[in-house]
Amino acid sequence: VTVGILATGFTPASLTITWSLGNQPLTDSVQYPAVQKYSYYTGFSQVRLKRSDWEQMNLGYTVDHVTGSITSIKEPPVIPPAPIPAQIHVLGSSPEDESKGSFSCFAIDFSLETHEITWLKNGQEITNPISEIKTPAVSKETQTGTRYSTASYLNVEGDKWPLFPPTARPDVCEPCLDIKIKPISLEDMFLNKKAELICEVTPKERVSVEWQDKNGQVIVASRNLSESNGKSKFAIIDVLYEEWSKGIDYKCVVEHPDLFEPKREPYRKSGEVPKRPSVFLLPPVEQTRNNVVTLTCYVRDFKPKEIVVSWLVDDVAADSKMYAFNTTNLVENNGVYSVYGQLSFSLDQWKNNEAVYSCVVYHESLMDTSRVIMRSTVTRTAEKSNTVNLNIDLPQTCKA
Repeated sequence: VTVGILATGFTPASLTITWSLGNQPLTDSVQYPAVQKYSYYTGFSQVRLKRSDWEQMNLGYTVDHVTGSITSIKEPPVIPPAPIPAQIHVLGSSPEDESKGSFSCFAIDFSLETHEITWLKNGQEITNPISEIKTPAVSKETQTGTRYSTASYLNVEGDKWPLFPPTARPDVCEPCLDIKIKPISLEDMFLNKKAELICEVTPKERVSVEWQDKNGQVIVASRNLSESNGKSKFAIIDVLYEEWSKGIDYKCVVEHPDLFEPKREPYRKSGEVPKRPSVFLLPPVEQTRNNVVTLTCYVRDFKPKEIVVSWLVDDVAADSKMYAFNTTNLVENNGVYSVYGQLSFSLDQWKNNEAVYSCVVYHESLMDTSRVIMRSTVTRTAEKSNTVNLNIDLPQTCKA
């Protein structure tokens, strides 16, 4: 922001203009030489500062001249509150003549006097009703300012009804904001006992974003950042396993000067009593034509739905460069879930290496005090393969 001062009608020409911001001197200013017109001079000085400083801090200037000094302080501008939208109530009558309909719309307690009520049918404005009566806006004073209320009464006939509800809007256009909640990493949650919950808002201009709990209390963000390409803004919080497993109800709250009210995007995770899954490793499937073998892990009858299926080879995490992983979409049946996890790799590797392949399942029902792993194991030797399905509780400090 560039701010300037014009001093006129002084003599002699010597004049000094200095600036301050919140009691601190500003050095990024330019003062131009005084210009004479007739017997008097005109002087000009300007300073550049951040918009946030302009909007939040006191800007002062001092003009020194042989005739005296003038000091003034500009207080931060008063930013008007965001417009408050109307509460809409629509009533419809049931007249004896079914070919006619009467409707009433009440718009209550909005903050901008200028408004418009429009009746729509199938998204299109009704232009030829039997009659429409609109009342003048009635005002009342509240602790937070003036509020207005109005009403519209509509009579239609024939195919003019049923109608879509009307819209009542102040003359303000809401910005188009894309709000995305990025899913929590279940691997981080189960393995590290915490994970990041991310809210992304695009575009980021003039946007503020924060997380709130179910009581509307602000959750302190671990990070607030803007994307390097300048398109998005993020609010990131750390969610601990202990609170996540009990169930959470959070909202990403986005504010913008042109919004009637903040936008809220929910993130919910139920706190239902978990049900332990059953884990089965199915017999290997060898695809000789494609030179691929696939191991399938069947995980069934668990809840809630959040689960991680991973693979170990000789008790070491399977290398993504040598193995391909796939987990199917969840299947829900009578309130419990099932899922398949698959591990694919070359048939040559399967036939020529002796190894123990383990399907490892992480789920809330297995996470009370220590890391508990449910495993199904297939042992491959040069001669044959043996499949063993086990459910074991493995302390976090041990390997199986």
